[in-house]
Amino acid sequence: MASRSSETTPLLGPGSAVEARDAHSAAPPQVLHEPSGTASITARISSILGPANRILLAGFLMSFTLGITQVPILYVFRMMECDRFYTHNPPYDGPWEDRCHRREINAGTAQQVSILGMSTSFSGVFNLFVCGYFIKLWGPRWAYVSQTSLLGFRVSTQILAVTIGGRTGEIVFQACQAIGIIGGPRGYQLVLNTSVAEVVAARDRTAVFGRLQGAIMLGTAFGFLLGGVLGDLYGIRRPFEVAFFLYVISTIYGAIFMPTEIAKSKKNGTTAPKKVGIAAFFAPLRVIVPHKYRLASGKVITNYGLIFLATGLFLGVFASGYCPTLLQLYATASFNWSTTENGYLMFGNALVRGMFLIVIFPRVISGGRIWFNGGGPPDASIAGNGATISSSATTIVAANDDDDVEERASIKAGKDTLPTDPMDFPAAEGLEVPQEPLLSPQASHQQTYGAANQPTDDSATKQDDEEDWGIEFDLFFVRWSLVIDSLVTFFAGFSSQGWHVYLAGFVLPFASGSAPAAKGLLSELCPPEQRGDALSGITLVESMATLLTQGLFGVIFAAMSEIDQPRLTFFCNAGFAVLGFIVLFMARLPPAGSKRIDDHNDDNSTDPLLSSAAAASSAATNGGQR
Repeated sequence: MASRSSETTPLLGPGSAVEARDAHSAAPPQVLHEPSGTASITARISSILGPANRILLAGFLMSFTLGITQVPILYVFRMMECDRFYTHNPPYDGPWEDRCHRREINAGTAQQVSILGMSTSFSGVFNLFVCGYFIKLWGPRWAYVSQTSLLGFRVSTQILAVTIGGRTGEIVFQACQAIGIIGGPRGYQLVLNTSVAEVVAARDRTAVFGRLQGAIMLGTAFGFLLGGVLGDLYGIRRPFEVAFFLYVISTIYGAIFMPTEIAKSKKNGTTAPKKVGIAAFFAPLRVIVPHKYRLASGKVITNYGLIFLATGLFLGVFASGYCPTLLQLYATASFNWSTTENGYLMFGNALVRGMFLIVIFPRVISGGRIWFNGGGPPDASIAGNGATISSSATTIVAANDDDDVEERASIKAGKDTLPTDPMDFPAAEGLEVPQEPLLSPQASHQQTYGAANQPTDDSATKQDDEEDWGIEFDLFFVRWSLVIDSLVTFFAGFSSQGWHVYLAGFVLPFASGSAPAAKGLLSELCPPEQRGDALSGITLVESMATLLTQGLFGVIFAAMSEIDQPRLTFFCNAGFAVLGFIVLFMARLPPAGSKRIDDHNDDNSTDPLLSSAAAASSAATNGGQR
């Protein structure tokens, strides 16, 4: 018998359709298909062998191959310079291990190694233009194959130079570095950086640049170790022979696993025009120039931040790029180190640098961005529920059409708060007054730190916000990395024992994050279609700095060795790092809310309201004519 109803009896009793619907909506979604163990393992393997990790492995393999010959090259030039010295001087009568331990030989070795480094860097500068053109012409896969195959040909000429020896061997060694104009180390690194920039999300781009640099450093570390051991055990030619076969393996790997093409950037439904010919060849030079930005008020300003950023990075690479070579030359001249000791030194230096860039650097960037900005990224998406937080109130609006679910989500997820401004209340259906927009959809979205062309959808705008988030800390990190580098280099000049050199080689890598941070910063300040050219430009700056540092500091070390004070070179090196730190403090990011103006928009750099009004007037005129 049913109970008698009273005035307090609810109208909807237990088990009603509404409560059943509420209970159904509150219940967790049922999993229809539980993935099997085989499918889970397959998905995990697919994620491990994804495009980004394949590119990192390619960087490790190539740097490992290059590192095998780096330590033996210094020893080879020392031996060839020693043979050259005694062809014009009386034979040495003392112990054989002290035969080459002379100031004249140390100075001559430094000069010849500097010439070799200058020829390598000079070739690398042109290699950037050539390889950048290859990427646009063939795609990253075959551009990578061209670089690895030509590097294999170059190391075959080095085998010939080692076999000849003496002054002729030095000339062959230095002259054949010109092969690097078409295929060299700078080119393959550009291919890897460009590929990573396309397959990695914008928020993680700076960290993955560091991981790529870390993978390259790890490969270099093991290459240094193996090269020194092979040179001592099997003769000085064996490292070059092993490197040749590894280049063949790298070429086959690149032809199979590297990405085939770079994704094209599309904005407003159109594809960015593709540059060809001379314009594509010299496009990297046009990236690092002052750019105009339109503020939210309509005022147009010129920002020189990229100029100071590139100059500061140039001085930083100029100071730190010679440190590994300087440590080897100093230890060889002062402590009579052989290829084994130098191999251990370079192995430790590159290993610490690689582990720092792979493990510590991404955490420093992510944690530093949160600390510097006082919170997390501006991504307010709620995963799995399809809801987004409203910017005008603390109300959650669901992404489906169910009014009841929408109302419950707004009450439960927003800390039960209501809008406090009348403008925040939505209009009832049918009462909204349609208004004609004053601005075009492109002009209505202001981009922070700006690309020139604006996306029209919310997802693209959110992606731009993610790219811009945290780049202030990237600039902060680049600046203070040079401070740490200058301090460590300065104290390395006081090394008086062998373990002091090892200590300096192990501490210096902790200031090695400035280059990947600068690449991430520059790539986020440029439009997507110019990202490859931006990476080419920043790599060009590094190559020019390496070219000059090999020449200048090689001459300085040779001069200091003549007066038996090679340690003074460290102090000169630290001075340039301080100068780079000062220049970076003059670099300023574009104002928040500004919009970058491309070259083709320079003539239209007036108030966007006037531009849109003129466009509307033109459209009305055309409509009247019809």
